[in-house]
Formats: sequence, structure tokens, C-alpha cells
Amino acid sequence: MTPIEKDRSKAIAELMHIAHAAAVKGKMTHTSIDPICSSLKLLAARSELWQEDEYPEPEAGNNRAPYLVGQHESGLSLYLNIMRAGNIVRPHNHTTWACIAAVDGAEYNTLFRRLDDGSKPGIADIKETKVVKIEPGVCLAMLDDDIHSVEIKDGETIRHLHFYGMAVDTIKGRLRFNMANGTCELM
Repeated sequence: MTPIEKDRSKAIAELMHIAHAAAVKGKMTHTSIDPICSSLKLLAARSELWQEDEYPEPEAGNNRAPYLVGQHESGLSLYLNIMRAGNIVRPHNHTTWACIAAVDGAEYNTLFRRLDDGSKPGIADIKETKVVKIEPGVCLAMLDDDIHSVEIKDGETIRHLHFYGMAVDTIKGRLRFNMANGTCELM
């Protein structure tokens, strides 16, 4: 294992320890997620751990290259997402908490609030509440019912850490929203 790999492994283990300690205390809140976001921001600031020689840009024709870079036995999962300009992810939820911090570049996250009570399947009334520009030094924390969309602008390829309360491929019940039509569907 190279010195960079050792440093990265140790730093990820520390983040997992902090997140696991917060998660076992019960339902995540904005107060309990703050230390996780702070730790993730510090990890993202260590750009030497996330270089292109180990984590290449997406192949031609792809706008995104996700790398699972850490996972805890409890399901906590850390990804390095490398995304090209023009990548857009429609409004969606995660059904678990999430934190996003920038290594390089800016990711624009639009946050939404659901106005209806969710009682009618396939129907959803959402309203934009704010846009957060996630760039180096910024971390966005979201709870399990938060809704956001993602856009990469500025003509650059970005590297961001996305940390979730569980692995993305194991999440059930995630919804994708269509604000213009007032609908939602399972992802």
C-alpha cells in the first residue's frame, strides 16, 4: 500500500467512525449531521487523496464516473463522484441522510420542499427553496426526506465526495420528481 493509500484509508476510517457514532444515536438531525459534514469537508480538502491517476475522469460518452471509496459494515458509504459539465440529475430524494463536499470544481444543488402530503402515489407538488453552490470549502448536509437536483456548469469536470447513510444501490423507495408535471416516480 502506498503512503497516499494509507493516508486515504486512515482518513476514511476516521470519517466512518464519526458518522457511525452520530448515526447510532437515532434519527439524524441537522445538529447531529453537522460533525459529519465538517469531517467530510476536511477530507475533501485533501485533494492529493483524490487525483486522476487513481480516479480517472469518465470515459468518452459518459458524464459521470462514481467510485465507491469507503464503506462501513453498517452501510455508511462514501463515493468520489467525478462529473463533467452538462451533467444534470433531476430532483430526487435519498431516503437516507447525505453530505456532499467538493474536492475540485462547483456542483450546483437546487433544494426543494414538498408541498403535498405524499398520500397520492405518483403525485408530488414541490417548490424550489434555494440553490447551493458546492465548491471547495463548502459541504451540504441533507436529511432523509430532503429533495435536491444537481447540475454541473462552468465547463469543468468536478470531483466531489458524496457520503450516504447507506449504499446508494441498496436504497429502496427513492423518488424522482418532475416539478413541471407535478409528478414523482420510483427511481
